[in-house]
Amino acid sequence: MSQLEEKYSVYLDSTWTTKHAHALLKVFESMSPNLDLQFSRWRITDDGLEHDIKIESKDKLKFVTISRDVFPVEESQEVVSPGKHLYYAVVQYVTENGTNRALIELILQARYGISVPSYDSLPDETKNKTTKRYSDFENHDLMLIISVFEEFPQALHKIPRLKYIVRRVDNEDDENRGVSHALTSRGYIEFAESIFTRRHFREFIITRRIIAHEKAHFLW
Repeated sequence: MSQLEEKYSVYLDSTWTTKHAHALLKVFESMSPNLDLQFSRWRITDDGLEHDIKIESKDKLKFVTISRDVFPVEESQEVVSPGKHLYYAVVQYVTENGTNRALIELILQARYGISVPSYDSLPDETKNKTTKRYSDFENHDLMLIISVFEEFPQALHKIPRLKYIVRRVDNEDDENRGVSHALTSRGYIEFAESIFTRRHFREFIITRRIIAHEKAHFLW
């Protein structure tokens, strides 16, 4: 527990076991060595929580409640690879519920080897590089991408040939011309902005499948 306090300013209450603390530490260590976090006190609850975590601020301190359901269930075994739900709950904390753009991009780069260039810094090999073609990702777009990329086995989190992602502005003629919702090119994935604006659950699942499918192209 001392490493959580020293490295990440995370203090645990009596609801934590050594195994749970170790799982939490492994998640923080997997994100980035450059996290600069404010003091926080954490407790575990048996209650269900949105995104498995609740974050409250008071007097410049953070009080974090995390659901017991996010932890690995193999109580008799040493925790080596914490569950995906635990990882994403901590991502919610680190990124301040998906509002801290700098930390979102830091996680994408450190854990998945992906950069999110602005239009001005798009590499020269990006096709049709004009201001009318590309727009910036919203924070919630990138949080969704993180959650999908995390579902891949750890050995496939970083794929050397996949270097960055871009967000394509939808054209009203795209559907008529059969333009894909996403496509891959040399070193990057181009996502259509429309896949991130879907509201129905079924459409949301389709968006996740599109993201996973495009990354899979870089495996072969």
